[in-house]
Amino acid sequence: MSSLWSAYPSVTQLRQLLDDKAEDVDSRQNDRTLLHRAATDNKIEVIRLLKEHGADLNALNSAGKSALNLGLEKRHFETVELLLELGADPNTATVNTESTLHQAAAIKDSRFISRLLAHGAKCNAPDRLNDWPIHRASLEEYLETVGVLLHEHSEHINVIGNRGLTPLHIAATNSNAELFAVLVEHGADIAVKDLQGRTPLDLVIMNQDNAILDTYGYLLANKVVKCPEAGSFRTVFSTDSARKFLDTLTKIDNEYRRTFVPTDTDIEYFQNRLDEATNEMLLSYIESDERIDINEFVQIIIRAVSNGLVDEIISKDLVPKIAESIFRHVLVTENEILLQELMNLGVLWGKIVQFLESNIVEVYEKTLIAKRVGIRGLVWRECLKDEDDEDEDEDQKQQTKILGSGESLQEVTQRVSYDKLHMLVSKTTKLWQLRHTDFIDEQTDRCNLDSPIEVMKDPVRTLAMWSVLTGRFKLTPHLLRQEPYDLIPQALLMAKLLRCLSILRSIEDVYRNKAINMANTCEGIAIQALRRIKEFDTSQNNILTMEYLRLPLRSYGDYDAIDLAARGESSSFVTIDVVQDTLDMFWYSDFFFVRSNVWKMEGAILMGFVPPLMLLLPLIMERFRKESPTFKNPEILQDSKFVQVKSALHSHNEHHGHEMTGAEERLLPQPPEAEVPPKKPSYVRRVFKELNAFYDIPCVKFRFHVTAHVMFVLLLSFVVMRLFNKRMSVSECICYVCLLGFLVEEINEIFKSKKDESLASYFSDGWNLIDLTAILCGIISFALRLDDEISGKSEHAESVRYWALVLLSTTCLVYWIRLLFVSVILESLGPKLKMMALMVKKDFLPFLYILFILMIGFGVVFQALLYPPTNFGTSSLSPGDTDNGTEAQEIAVRMFRTTFFMIVGEYGLDDKTNLCSSPDAKEDCVHETGSLLVTNIFMVIYIVIVQILLLNVIVAMFSETIDAVNRESTAMWQFEKYDLTQEFFMRSKLPPPFNVLLELRRLIAWIIRRFRRNKSSDGKRTAPRSTEKSEVEVFLYYLYYQAISCRGQRSTFRGVVIDEEDLDEGNKIIFEQIKDIQKELKRLRKLETLVQKMSNSSSGPSRQLPPHRQLAALAENQDT
Repeated sequence: MSSLWSAYPSVTQLRQLLDDKAEDVDSRQNDRTLLHRAATDNKIEVIRLLKEHGADLNALNSAGKSALNLGLEKRHFETVELLLELGADPNTATVNTESTLHQAAAIKDSRFISRLLAHGAKCNAPDRLNDWPIHRASLEEYLETVGVLLHEHSEHINVIGNRGLTPLHIAATNSNAELFAVLVEHGADIAVKDLQGRTPLDLVIMNQDNAILDTYGYLLANKVVKCPEAGSFRTVFSTDSARKFLDTLTKIDNEYRRTFVPTDTDIEYFQNRLDEATNEMLLSYIESDERIDINEFVQIIIRAVSNGLVDEIISKDLVPKIAESIFRHVLVTENEILLQELMNLGVLWGKIVQFLESNIVEVYEKTLIAKRVGIRGLVWRECLKDEDDEDEDEDQKQQTKILGSGESLQEVTQRVSYDKLHMLVSKTTKLWQLRHTDFIDEQTDRCNLDSPIEVMKDPVRTLAMWSVLTGRFKLTPHLLRQEPYDLIPQALLMAKLLRCLSILRSIEDVYRNKAINMANTCEGIAIQALRRIKEFDTSQNNILTMEYLRLPLRSYGDYDAIDLAARGESSSFVTIDVVQDTLDMFWYSDFFFVRSNVWKMEGAILMGFVPPLMLLLPLIMERFRKESPTFKNPEILQDSKFVQVKSALHSHNEHHGHEMTGAEERLLPQPPEAEVPPKKPSYVRRVFKELNAFYDIPCVKFRFHVTAHVMFVLLLSFVVMRLFNKRMSVSECICYVCLLGFLVEEINEIFKSKKDESLASYFSDGWNLIDLTAILCGIISFALRLDDEISGKSEHAESVRYWALVLLSTTCLVYWIRLLFVSVILESLGPKLKMMALMVKKDFLPFLYILFILMIGFGVVFQALLYPPTNFGTSSLSPGDTDNGTEAQEIAVRMFRTTFFMIVGEYGLDDKTNLCSSPDAKEDCVHETGSLLVTNIFMVIYIVIVQILLLNVIVAMFSETIDAVNRESTAMWQFEKYDLTQEFFMRSKLPPPFNVLLELRRLIAWIIRRFRRNKSSDGKRTAPRSTEKSEVEVFLYYLYYQAISCRGQRSTFRGVVIDEEDLDEGNKIIFEQIKDIQKELKRLRKLETLVQKMSNSSSGPSRQLPPHRQLAALAENQDT
């Protein structure tokens, strides 16, 4: 052992030897120097001493490591800091090409990497696996280290490392939500693909990482919500942050909107095949006006897009020309195969759709003028402008001009009214609020193709709706699937429209059958989309999906998805569990999450009816609301480390002299501040506020109104049986006051129907007609009683009083029957009531019509033969009774009794065989020949027709209706439950007669508001409602989860819904085998893509295709 190495433990001896230059300071033992040993042992003084005597700081040991590498390896921060200060090279690499930054990135202490970066360490040095330091830090999941690297070199955020992975890929693979959030906040691209063609989001979805999905969604939506302009639907989607949010959603759900970005290998591959001259030739083909085959034209466009010429096509304004050619030769001709190829054009296809939809009136004009039969004829007749009334010859000339000469869409003379298109859809579907849809037109210019707003667009303006209204059903599923944001409501609206069109008499039978099938397909697409979204909705109890289903959609006339499904008779959609839960949530409101505890819920509701216990209502309701889940603000975003790393971006910008804008400052996550709680109102005001909200809950209204209704009919029953005297009693007056309350309720409903829908929608409800009948009878009864009270004694007083009793008794009967409506809330009784209603409407009324005709016909025969006119005038009437009115009345009564009682078995043979003893007999007798004919011929025929044929027919019809109802009992119960929910949602908080007080209060408040509005009309813009802000938030989160769930799955939305629970064992096995084949096919396609890319990079243009492609093609043919 040398003297220096022997003196190593003693710094004094070592200094003396070095001063005497007894030995070289870089002398080695076991192929390492003293500096290496000192760095390993963290000997600070020795390192200083060796440097003072000229030691080589960058010398390598036998393992190829310098002293700095050894210090990092042993995690000695003082050693690393000293070596860097003394001049050690921060970019030395080991024999494995692992730089000092790679070593520091693997250390949890971020001070190491900060010192290295401060002394000039390079971040762009890959190791032997082609990973950069940012990749190493991401693999180690050290947030602070990643933050330091990104602050110094933010351009490395998307650098590609081993296996084509970016740091975001690594965070997704490791399921590290905090790291994923940090990278996304620093601008990481979610669209970068690894060597297997997977993006970071694909890995997250494949791993079903709910934490990352929640975090990413919150980060995206929160940027929009925090914008000061994002207060309402009318302003939120016009902001830049909202546009960026929608652009990100397009990157996520990019099956029909993806951007073709060739990789380096792809560019080299294309350069070998297509030079610049070829690219120019492709563009010239597209620009030229020469007519070429549409198949060749489509292939040229596909080839140009694959070669990355999308930007050139858009910049040269070739989108209108391409769109018109596709419209004329693909959409109009229903070329389904070419349409599927065109939908893979990505961004260019989106521009084409946007151009056609921005000129949708011209599209209708160009389509309808060619053929005006069936649905096209209906649309043409209903939507033609009033001032345009040309003859057939002129129409033929216009048709030749448009379709023959290739006139552009902008040059078409508009004869179709866009407003009338709206009116046609609303009138056909009975969704009258659709006619007021003007949301999208207020936000965006129709012809602005640079920054489109596709969210919440007018459904009538879509190509999918165009395909329905022009009868091009082959295109409908394809055009519907590519709707980026409004897939579910658009599908439900189209299903409703198709079902309504199928029952129109002006539509041919062929179209009618196709319309029904396509309606089921549209409903199936909505079901598949909703189930897919529900799978990815990570909120508790799928609260986000339920909130969206009850969200008023501005572009759909403020109808929500449940309205569209229920009014469109989408029975399969409403039976989905999440839809049923949504109806329950709307019904129970704050009691939804405690509804399973019946005693707890009913006890809380009972407190609202007991005056002393009302004071405890605020405490109880606040407790219930705390138990309700939320879908916002993931917990990891409140982690102090996460906030600290994100906040470092601010300090980095300040260090480099970058002054942040106010918008950037707001979007930066700030450390959680102590929120100042708002000043609570007094307890008395809280009680009144809670009572107001409490009585507005539908289930509470239901109990309150039903209780009051039962008390009213009991009191009314007691009045008509015991208290209906000459003078009106107090109880009878109370009944009339209650009837006034019912009248006010119906008037409110009529005005609301006239405002939102139409009067026809109100009168089409049978229960409303029953209510009006009861109220009308009650009002007439009150008028008769009032007349009796005023006029006093008269000769007709008793008769008038009795008819008032009859009318009031009728009112009592109707209101007893009205109690049946509230039974639909029960699943056991709801379908039975629907069954009875269908029996009456579908079977019993036609039966009564047939029976009435038979009774009249046979009654006339019986009367004429048994009591001929010559005999009836002398024998059936008493002497002196010659009143024609009385005679006609007796004849009608006799005819009814004779025919009706025969149905129930009372044939009256004694009366029919009571023959007259002489022609002048005055007793009630029958003609001898007539008695013989009636009893032996006509009665037999009547009894056979009525009792044997007609009664058996009605029984069979009833049985068929019962079977149909049983098959759809759940859906019908949901429909009835929806109607009940809607009715009690619109009813007043208090039942009759107390609702009269509420109406008086509303009237006074309206007068005061009008007075104040006229007095101070300063034109200030009112702040958006808090409820509207929450609706915006719900909508943003829903759009995010819809994009996640529909990513790469839209092509599978074919409208065919298979419920495995309804399959037998054999079909279940087949169904599982089909799913296994589909999974294997998907795997083979991925394998083919990977091998193809590897072959491109290795063999270039002379490569041979692998056999996997042939295998995948064979499997695809089998799948087809």
